[in-house]
Amino acid sequence: MLARFTADPRHFASTPSLRTLHAELLLLCARIGYSPHTSV
Repeated sequence: MLARFTADPRHFASTPSLRTLHAELLLLCARIGYSPHTSV
């Protein structure tokens, strides 16, 4: 599911930390207008 994102050499040239991955995921969610924490 995340293959298309993990295949991006610009973001994953070096091994990112979980915090960085989480931040990237939140930015991606915000970009597409999806908020996983506020879906009630």
